[in-house]
Amino acid sequence: PCDHPLHDENLPHNHHPKDHAATEPLHRLTSQDSALWLKNARSWGLMISLSIHGLIEGIPLSGLENPRAAALPLMPLLLGIVLHKAPTTFALAALLLRQKVSPLMLWSAVLWVACCTPLGLWIGHKLGHTGQDNQEILHALMALATGSFLQIASTILFESSNNHKFNWLQMFGALLGAYLAYFMGH
Repeated sequence: PCDHPLHDENLPHNHHPKDHAATEPLHRLTSQDSALWLKNARSWGLMISLSIHGLIEGIPLSGLENPRAAALPLMPLLLGIVLHKAPTTFALAALLLRQKVSPLMLWSAVLWVACCTPLGLWIGHKLGHTGQDNQEILHALMALATGSFLQIASTILFESSNNHKFNWLQMFGALLGAYLAYFMGH
């Protein structure tokens, strides 16, 4: 019988009285439980980070008074965002497929991440048109978006090789891309 005060001695239950001691948990996690928790944490972490990333990258697209008249200068940015969505979505889908999530969960996750950039554009547009205080918030978010673009680009350029050696071919490709993007917008 259990000597725990909350249990009736006449009711059967499947644990030992010492399970109630404060020195040990009532139910231990098995290594399988820990692995499942880690898998879920990784997928949720990726979902959250891609969602924040999508929101932030949509904000610079919102800096237009008249989107039709001023859209041409932002075409390189839009093209870059659209082109890099493919590898990020592929990485998310690969992780979720590896975890054997349901097709509904997989497509829901992909759709959510895909909607975050337009949502960021909408948020930026609303912030840009609702007052001076929000203009300052929009400018801070623009700075955050620009900084994240630069950080990602520098990581790709300078930290993608072994021992972080400088790669002239990557640098040439980056400069060529910047040159083409500049002239696409002018």
